[in-house]
Amino acid sequence: MDLLKLEEIRQALEHVSTAEVLTWASEAFAEDLVQATSLGAEDQVLTHLIADQGLNIDAFVLDTGRHFEETYQVL
Repeated sequence: MDLLKLEEIRQALEHVSTAEVLTWASEAFAEDLVQATSLGAEDQVLTHLIADQGLNIDAFVLDTGRHFEETYQVL
């Protein structure tokens, strides 16, 4: 994807909601799109939006070494 195309996409998505950006990304990148999460609050918002919309976006956990023991038990 060239820089001109990326700028067009950025402008097109500039004023849409995060949920709409996620929907666009899941369609544009299909099975190549994956969410990286460290289980922080901001990541959980994205996880919720992905699940709420039923988007087919896999996720993987970044082990920061700073999680509570309970978090590791849940994982």
